[in-house]
Amino acid sequence: MRFHRRGALLLVAAVALASCQGGGASPPPFPTGQGLPPSVTTTQSISPSGGTVAATLGAATVTVIVPNGALSAQGTVAITVYGSGAPKTLQ
Repeated sequence: MRFHRRGALLLVAAVALASCQGGGASPPPFPTGQGLPPSVTTTQSISPSGGTVAATLGAATVTVIVPNGALSAQGTVAITVYGSGAPKTLQ
């Protein structure tokens, strides 16, 4: 009888220890370093007759000009301007 009781206690202790390993179901967050730089996004609907979209972040303004006839139908143009430290887009 004592052997069964000890066996049961060991089994409960083993299950309790196994379930506590790792601190839960979710792993700790992966360190990603610095956060994203500041940014601003502007979206504008543009017709086939053309138009402009501008986004300003601090002292920097980016303007996209869509000339007349560049679009065959109504479209949406979105631009995002990132602050310093962001990757630069090749032109």
